[in-house]
Amino acid sequence: MGAIDPYTPGAAERPQALIGRTEQQGLFDALLTGLESQRSMRSMLVVGLRGVGKTALLRDCVEQARARSWVIIDIEVSKREDDAFRRQLTFELRGALLGLSPRSRWGAAATRAAAVLQSFGLGADGSMMAKWEVAAADGIADSGDLAADLTQVILAMGDAALENSRGVVIAVDEIQLLSQTQYAALVSAFHRPFLRELPITLVGAGLPRVGLTPEIERYAKRIFEFPVLGALTDADARRVLSEPAAALGVEFEKAALDAAVELTGRYPYFLQELGSAVWSAKVGSTISAQDVAAASAQYYQTLDDTFFARKFGPTTDLDRSYLRAMAEAGPDPQHESDLARMLDRTVTQCSQTRRSLLDRGLLHEFDSGGVAFTAPHFGRFIKRVMPSLTVPARATRRRRFDP
Repeated sequence: MGAIDPYTPGAAERPQALIGRTEQQGLFDALLTGLESQRSMRSMLVVGLRGVGKTALLRDCVEQARARSWVIIDIEVSKREDDAFRRQLTFELRGALLGLSPRSRWGAAATRAAAVLQSFGLGADGSMMAKWEVAAADGIADSGDLAADLTQVILAMGDAALENSRGVVIAVDEIQLLSQTQYAALVSAFHRPFLRELPITLVGAGLPRVGLTPEIERYAKRIFEFPVLGALTDADARRVLSEPAAALGVEFEKAALDAAVELTGRYPYFLQELGSAVWSAKVGSTISAQDVAAASAQYYQTLDDTFFARKFGPTTDLDRSYLRAMAEAGPDPQHESDLARMLDRTVTQCSQTRRSLLDRGLLHEFDSGGVAFTAPHFGRFIKRVMPSLTVPARATRRRRFDP
C-alpha cells in the first residue's frame, strides 16, 4: 500500500488543498477586508447539493477569519424548537463576547452587549442565564420575538467588536435544518448591522431552500451573497486526484483521470472517495485506467454503505417507491403529479410521503414546485438497491354495512 493515503474521504472532512473554490474564497476574503475597513459588506450563504464541498469551504472560511484574529462562533445546526435555538445562540454569543475582550477589560459597548445578551437569554427562559451575573437590559431583546430580539443582540455584539477593533464571524453549517422562523430571524438580524457597517458577519452553508416570505427574500438578496457550489470543472477535478498523488511520487495516467472524472461526475466528495479506493489498491508508482476500474467496486460499496445509506435510513414501502419513481424519471426536477401517476395514486395520497422525504433532507424543493434529490448520483444508488420500480398496493377501505 505504500505511503499514507493523501485523500480525505468522509463527510465534512477537509481535503489537504481546497481546489476549485478560488472564487468563493476570494469573496470571503473581500468580505473580511471590507468589514475591517468599516464598509457595508454582504454576508455569505453557500448553497449546493450534498457532496459538493460546502462544509469544506465553510471550514476554510473559518480558518481565514481565525488567521486574521476574528472571533468565531461555530454552529452546526440541528432541528430544535425556537427556545432551544435561542438558548444555543445565547451560549455561543456569550463565549464570543468573552473572546472579544476579557470581562475585566470590557468597555461601555461590551458591557452593554452583555446586558442585551442577558435579556435575550431571559426572553425564552427566566432561569436560562442565572450564572451570567449580568443585569439584563430592560426592554431590549426581551420581546419574545426571535427576529427582533436577535437583531438587538447582533447590533450590540457588532458595537462591542468595533470597540475592541476585532470582528465576529458566525459560521453556521447545515443551515437548511433551521425552521423558517429561525432562518428568517438570522437573515433579518443582519440587516441593521449591514447598514451600520459593523464588523460582524454570517457565513453559512446548506441546501437550497424555498418558501420564504417576500420581505425576508428582499432582505436576504440585499445583505447576503449566495454562491452556488456544484461539480468542479474538468481541470480542477483532475487536479484533486493528480496533485496529492504527485506530491508522493505517484502519477495518474491521462486515461485514468478520464475514467475517474466520468465515474465521479467531478463532485468533490466522490473524487476523494474514489481517490482513496484507488490509492489503497494501487501497485507501483503509476495509476492506470485499469486501476480505476478495479477500484470502482470498492468505491461504490463505500458510497452505498456510508454517504448514501446514512441518508436513506428507515423508509416505508411508499417512501421507497416514491424515491424509485424519481430515479426512474431522471435527474431533472420532478413534479408531484407525474410521480403520483407513476405510483397509481393521487397527489393528495402522495403528499405526506413527499413532505416526509423533504423534511428528512432526501429531497429539496424548487420554486416551481418540482423536487430533486439532495445528493448527486442518489438516483443511481436507488437503482442499485432497488433494480425495479414496485408500486405498493393501495390500502383499501372497509365498507360499512348497516346492521
